[in-house]
Formats: sequence, C-alpha cells, structure tokens
Amino acid sequence: MPAELKSASQGRTMVLTISNPDHRNALGPEIYAAGVEALNAADSNPEVGSVVITGAGSTFCAGGNLQRLLDNRSKPPEVQAQSIEGLHGWIEAIRTFPSR
Repeated sequence: MPAELKSASQGRTMVLTISNPDHRNALGPEIYAAGVEALNAADSNPEVGSVVITGAGSTFCAGGNLQRLLDNRSKPPEVQAQSIEGLHGWIEAIRTFPSR
C-alpha cells in the first residue's frame, strides 16, 4: 500500500492523516509534497480554523523511512538534496502555519 496523506474536515478543523501503515507511517517525498499542498490549501481557506496532523492506526509516525534513506545514499547528490529540500519545505510549512 503506497504512502499517502489523507485530508478530512471536522467542522473548522482540517485533519491530515499520515497513512503508511506498512512502515509505521514513515515519511517520504510523497508525504512532504502532499503536506505542503494541504497546508497551503488550509491557509488560503477562511473556513479552516485549525489543522491537526495525525497518523493512521496506533502509530503517529516512525520518522523517515530508513530503507528509503539507505537507498537514497546510492543516488546522485542532487537527488539526495531534493529529498532533503522536500522535508525542509514541509517542516517550514508547518512552522509558519498559519500565515494569516
């Protein structure tokens, strides 16, 4: 099952659920990109008053997918940097939310 970030609304709260249960909700580029997109959408929507980030099942998030990180080490430095920038972009989006 591929990793995904699910979005649902509960009143004025947007709930973002990291769903990668086969890997204890480990993070990867698809989650980073979806997270930035979801936070940008929430920030521009006046009906969203708050955002909650949670994990599917009993685990919030195991952190980075260590197998993917190990595989990344064999890739060109540009690919490695792109992955790090993706994570940085998501962390920055969380840190600066909301911008209004």
